[in-house]
Amino acid sequence: MAEHLFTYGTLRRGFNNPYSAMVRARGQFVRETTVPGTIYQLEGYPGFVPAAGTNPVRGDLYSIPESLLEDLDDYEGPAYKRVRIMTACGVEAWIYQYTAPVAGRQVIASGDFAKP
Repeated sequence: MAEHLFTYGTLRRGFNNPYSAMVRARGQFVRETTVPGTIYQLEGYPGFVPAAGTNPVRGDLYSIPESLLEDLDDYEGPAYKRVRIMTACGVEAWIYQYTAPVAGRQVIASGDFAKP
């Protein structure tokens, strides 16, 4: 069964790591879109926190096999929780939400980790 995944960080197109390559190889890019929230700069990767009325977070929407989600859960680790979100293009998708405290972390004001 196919699922939708919204990627906003190192899983996006243009990033070169084994898991972004896995998403590209096993999934299908649908389109660029946005979600409401804020992304924070962490140690070389971003953390998404949902928030209504903030600048949109930019990312890539993929159609992926459900079986890929377990691999991605392992990649994201315990600081991220996979949750559903509605994208600006009207597609409900999985997203990895950062669950650790963000106090003192820098906001990526552009909403785009690929183009801060």
